[in-house]
Amino acid sequence: MAKFATSRLGGKMNIGSVAVYLNHPVIAIGATAPLDGKLELSGAPQAVSGEHVLIAARAQSGLVRVRLWHRAGLFDGVVIFNGDLTLADGVISVTDITGSSSYSTRLGEAGVHRVTIAVDDPGSASRIDVLIDSGDEERNLNSVPNYPLPRIRSVERMPLDPVDELGLILSAHDLPFNRLAAAVKLIYLTSPLGVDGLRKISPYRLRMIVEWVRRLSPFLSMEESQALVDIVADRICSDSDSDPDGVASEVAADVFRNASIRPHIAAEE
Repeated sequence: MAKFATSRLGGKMNIGSVAVYLNHPVIAIGATAPLDGKLELSGAPQAVSGEHVLIAARAQSGLVRVRLWHRAGLFDGVVIFNGDLTLADGVISVTDITGSSSYSTRLGEAGVHRVTIAVDDPGSASRIDVLIDSGDEERNLNSVPNYPLPRIRSVERMPLDPVDELGLILSAHDLPFNRLAAAVKLIYLTSPLGVDGLRKISPYRLRMIVEWVRRLSPFLSMEESQALVDIVADRICSDSDSDPDGVASEVAADVFRNASIRPHIAAEE
């Protein structure tokens, strides 16, 4: 039986994340309509119809992660499909080929959508990124010099508000120091000064960091995560006129130094 764990992460660009345990080494992405019974992989890494893409994935050996992005998103791996899929009800689904389990999310508009799919290992995928209606523009996220982040793909000239960009920065846990530093920098740059000269930070944006920190380790409690993020808030609030890159790298270093008393977190840096 396939086991699905799902979540919505970050801003609105990441519309779903699915962890799948497969018994059969095929996963289907596309419409909620039944699969075409004639559609088969026949040894290829993918097979395509007007409504579905079948993908060869690993089975009975570990989870397969599928990330769904709308209009903008992170994009890792080898592109195995870049074309149109018809979603008659405006819903895209991720389905175990046996039909025993599925995850779906509504895009809104029914009809034809451009879909680009990339995998880490064609023929035996364990990580799959699905970009829907994203366009071809590649751009850099906010980052700190010497601590780069992967580029994203998006609709051309699409504006990203700070919450959306923060969601993209915090949508993964690779390069954890780089991501935390970038998040701190973005919050610093977008937190206005109040009448008393202190920066006013959005509690929602800090909570996004709390939730990201919690996922650094399955053993990290909410209280411990909040204590680490308090380091971020205290420094940003009290700093009215400094170099954002310097503040961000120093704060990230402070967080990881405090986390280093827990070896299972230090190992993630």
